[in-house]
Amino acid sequence: MLRILNFMPLMIVVVLMYFVGTFAGQGGINEETMARGIFSVWDQQALQLTMISGAVWHITWGTILLTVGLVALYIEVSLSARSSAAQIVNHVFSMVIFIVSLVLFFIIPQASTSEFFLLIMMMFVDVVAGFTISIRSARRDFGGADHLTH
Repeated sequence: MLRILNFMPLMIVVVLMYFVGTFAGQGGINEETMARGIFSVWDQQALQLTMISGAVWHITWGTILLTVGLVALYIEVSLSARSSAAQIVNHVFSMVIFIVSLVLFFIIPQASTSEFFLLIMMMFVDVVAGFTISIRSARRDFGGADHLTH
């Protein structure tokens, strides 16, 4: 089981959280919430914090989801410096998850949200950064063509 986790990108967890929250929250959207401009579970307030300035910060479930996505992105990018077979498979899965999510964004109405779009952008950064860092690490490890760029 632990070996499978080496191959799986963390962004899949965030995407699954999005869809579980979206489809589980469908019953929570009613006339009252729509009258207040809340059209998805991700628009609903999770908590609020009073700042030192006295302003109240209303934190939505979407903000929490995006924060989890940013943490997952950081972990994915930091792990991409490893040059192993598992990491290459992870990059391929990241690309597949990105493409599938992009398609879902266009064809499923519940995925056509700003939160999901920003998750897709995080996945794009994960894919590009992962391949870029892996290539640079491989060049350094194998004494590759770095002398050609200087």
